[in-house]
Amino acid sequence: MLSDVILTRGKDGEAVVSGVEHAIVYHSPTGFEWGYGGSGPAELALNILAQHMSKKAAWDLHQVFKWQVIAKQPYEGGIIPRTFIEEWITQNRIVSYNEDDPDNVITEIEDFGTPGEP
Repeated sequence: MLSDVILTRGKDGEAVVSGVEHAIVYHSPTGFEWGYGGSGPAELALNILAQHMSKKAAWDLHQVFKWQVIAKQPYEGGIIPRTFIEEWITQNRIVSYNEDDPDNVITEIEDFGTPGEP
């Protein structure tokens, strides 16, 4: 069952995230983070979206989600409601950042897919 994503800090300031499994390890060998635009926030964005859509669709949207949502979270943390994530996906699922295009244009996603599938 999908749930809200809860972001908190441990005693030493380490990121503690609940509500999202770290199933895809790609950007950050040290794990999730938020509040800026680095590899930890990208990893968190990718894993959040992959719970709601196919891995391909999550990959296509995760950098936009990182900048619009994850990078803007306060250092102390907070809650990203499941309903907000679903609404964001509904509003953004028809566009995708295409890194292969030299002009980095926005293109349409052809397959929204099933959560967790490639």
